[in-house]
Amino acid sequence: MSSVDAIDQGAIAKIFTGAQPQEYKPVLEIRGFKALDGSRYSLHVADRMNVVRAVTFGQSGISDAIRQNQVSRGSLIRLHDYSIMSPNAKVQLLAIQHAEMVGALKQEDILADHQLQKFVNPHGGMSDVDASQAAFPSTQHLRQAPDAAATDAYTTPERRAASSAAFTTGMSEQTPPPNTAVSSRSSGVGVQGNGLNTKAGGCDIAEAETQIGYGQGVGNATAFASHPVLNPYAAQTQAVSDQHTGASSLHSRFESASVAGGNPHLRGSTAMQQQQQQQQKPPPAAASLQPMRGSSQQTAGQITPISTLSPYSGGRWRIKARVLIRGEIRRFSNARGEGQLLKVDLADQSGEIQATFFGKAVDKYYSLLKPGQVLTFQKGQIKAANKRFDRGDYVLIFEESSVIETVAEDHAIPAVTYDFKPLCAISELDNETHVDIKAVIYAVSEPFTFTAKTSQREMTKREIGLWDPSGPDGFTTQELTVWGDSALGDRYQVGTVVFLKRARVGEWNGAKSLSSPVQLDLNPDQPEAFDLQRRFQEHQMTSPITARASNRSSFNGSGTRQTLEACLEEDIHLTAPGSTQVGGPNDGRSIHRHNVMATFSLLDGNRGPFYPSCPAEVPSNRPAPSQGQAVQMRSCNKKVNQESDGSWHCQAGHTCQEPVFRYLFRLNILDHTGSMEVNVYDDVARKLMGCGAGEYVPIYEAGQAGGEQEARLKQINRRLEWKRCAMRLRAQKEFFQETERVRYSVDEAAAVPLAKEARSLLAEVQASLAAL
Repeated sequence: MSSVDAIDQGAIAKIFTGAQPQEYKPVLEIRGFKALDGSRYSLHVADRMNVVRAVTFGQSGISDAIRQNQVSRGSLIRLHDYSIMSPNAKVQLLAIQHAEMVGALKQEDILADHQLQKFVNPHGGMSDVDASQAAFPSTQHLRQAPDAAATDAYTTPERRAASSAAFTTGMSEQTPPPNTAVSSRSSGVGVQGNGLNTKAGGCDIAEAETQIGYGQGVGNATAFASHPVLNPYAAQTQAVSDQHTGASSLHSRFESASVAGGNPHLRGSTAMQQQQQQQQKPPPAAASLQPMRGSSQQTAGQITPISTLSPYSGGRWRIKARVLIRGEIRRFSNARGEGQLLKVDLADQSGEIQATFFGKAVDKYYSLLKPGQVLTFQKGQIKAANKRFDRGDYVLIFEESSVIETVAEDHAIPAVTYDFKPLCAISELDNETHVDIKAVIYAVSEPFTFTAKTSQREMTKREIGLWDPSGPDGFTTQELTVWGDSALGDRYQVGTVVFLKRARVGEWNGAKSLSSPVQLDLNPDQPEAFDLQRRFQEHQMTSPITARASNRSSFNGSGTRQTLEACLEEDIHLTAPGSTQVGGPNDGRSIHRHNVMATFSLLDGNRGPFYPSCPAEVPSNRPAPSQGQAVQMRSCNKKVNQESDGSWHCQAGHTCQEPVFRYLFRLNILDHTGSMEVNVYDDVARKLMGCGAGEYVPIYEAGQAGGEQEARLKQINRRLEWKRCAMRLRAQKEFFQETERVRYSVDEAAAVPLAKEARSLLAEVQASLAAL
C-alpha cells in the first residue's frame, strides 16, 4: 500500500475527541522518530492535516520495526491499540500500544512540514511537547485523579485544603490554570479541557462560565479544522494574548455575578486575584517566543542564524551566508559506484559552518559557490559533524534538490579572516598542525604527475618556494606542495604574494613543509600584501634569492630543474634497494627524481627500438579492490620468443599466436654540463615518435632494407632525435652483472614551452644583474 488515500485524514482529531481503538483503527504517516530509551520511541505522526507527537512502547510492533531499520519518513502504520496520555495538566500525548507497518508513501507524495498543522486538542492542553517528558505508564488516562501538587497551584486558598476530599466525593472544584488555551481560533474548549467533568464534578453555571470558550460548543473539532493556523508559533503567541484577554473578561463577569449572589470565596480574595493577574500577565509576543537552537520556528522569507542550526531544526530553515572557502572537487568510488563531493565553509554574523555538496549538486552549484559570494541556502540536511573530517558540531548536506540563490552583498557578514604565522615558526610546530601563512613566491617547479603506490591512482603535484622576512637571517624560505587541479596552470609566478588558509604542516626526511591549504589567494588586494611584496623586492635588490640558492635539498630534488651534472652528483648517495646504510645525506633513499632540460641524441641504428610483448591478461599488482568491484587486470608485457610451430611464448608460461610490439630503447641525453644514458619506455616513446610500435615495426623493417620506406623511417626518427625536451627522470641504484650502477629512466618528456622558458631565463638574468 503506497496510496495517499490510505491515510485517514482527520484521524488525529477523532482520536483526541473520544474515538475507541475497538471501533476505529486509522492509518497514519510517520514524519520522524527518535529513541527515548531501550524500548520507547518518540514519533511524529500525521494524517495529511495535523501532526502530533506520540510515544511507542516495547511491545507495540513499531519499536521492533525501528530497531530493524524498517521505518523511515513517509512510512504508514495502522493503529490497533492506543490511548491518550497526560503527563501533566497541560500536555496530552498519543500512546501507541500496538500498531503494524502497512506501507510507505512515495517521495513526491510526502507533504512538506509547513503544509501540516501542529495539532491542538480542542478538549484539553497542548498535545505537542517533547515526548521525553512522558514518564507516566501507558495506562494513565485523562480521567485519573489530578495530581494534588499540580492542581493546588491553581486553586483558591479556601479550596486548596479540601481539594483531595472534593475529588473523592466527585465535587472537584477547580479554577482554570493560566495559559491553558492555545489559540483563539480553536475556541471550542469546554470544561473538560482543564481536567474537569461537568457531569461528574457538579459545577454550577457560574463555575462553568469561568471556562474559556464557554457557550461555543464542547469538542468542536470541525470548527478547529476549518481555521488552519498557518504559523503554529504565531498562533501560539496569539493564543497567549487571547487567553489573557478572554480570561480577564470572563473573570470580571464572574466576579460581578458572584458578588451579587453572595459568593464567600470571592469576596475575601478579589484583591489577591487582581494582583495575581498582574503578575501572570505574559510579556509581549516578540519577547516571549525567542527562537532557540534546534527550534524549527521559521516562516517563509525569514533568515535563520547559523548558530541556531541543529539536526532538530526541521526542514524549514533558510540561511544567508558568505562562502569563505571552496575546496577542490573530490571524486571517489565505493560499492555503489563513482561519486563526487565538494566542501565549502559558510559564515554569517552568528558563526561558521561547513557544508558538503554531493553528486549532481557539485556540477549544479560549483560556479555559484565563489569565495566571497553571499548566497541563501535552503532545503538541505543538518547532520552531526564527523570530528575526523569536519569542524564544529554540525555540518550541512546539499543535494541536487537543494535551493541556493545569489543575493546582494551584505557587508555585515564577515569575510575570510587570517591568523598568520611566520615561516620561521613552522619548524617548531607539530605535524598535522594547520596554519595561516602570508609569503612571496620565490621559486616554482613544473607540475609532476605520478602513480601512487598505495592506491595506484594518478596524482599531480607541484612544489612552490615561499619567502617571508622572518627569522634570524632576515628571511626564511619554506616549501609548499599543492595537489590536483591547483597544481596546474601558469598562475604561480615568482614575486607573487600568496595568502594561505589552513595549510597543513608535514615532515619529510627530517624537514618541515607545508601542503594542501584549503584556500590559496594570489595577489590579495590588502595593504599587508603590498608591504610584503615591497620588502621582497628590496631583498632581491640587495641579496637575491633563487631556487638554486635555497638550502632545501628536498625542494631541489623533487621539483626544481637541475643540470645533468647536478643529478649525477646527487645520485652518488643513493642506496641500493634493501640496504640499511645510514649517516649519508639521503639516508635510506633508493630512488631520486629529477627535472631536467636536455636533448635526445641518435637512436641506435643497429637495433630496433621495440620488442614483441605478451598480450596475456594477468591480475594487476595494484591493491585489492573494495568489496563488490572486479579484480583489475593488465597485460603481461613480458618479452616473447617464437617457437618452431609459429607460436610465441613468454617466461611466465603464456602462449599467443601474435605478439604486441612495444617500444623500449636506450639512448644518450645531453645538456651544457654533460650527458647520461637513459631508458625510454612505451608510454613516453609513443608520444615522442607520434605512432605506436605496431605501426613503426613494418616501416623500420622496410627502411632497413633500403626500400621506399627508408625516407619514411628517417622522418619518424627525426621527431625524437636532437629534440630538446623537458624531462622527468627517475634514478635508481641497481646491481647488473655483479656491478653497482645507477639506472636512469624517462618517466615524462614533453616539448619545451618556449615562451615560459624565456620568461624564466629572463628572471634569472635580472636576479643576477641585481646582485652585481
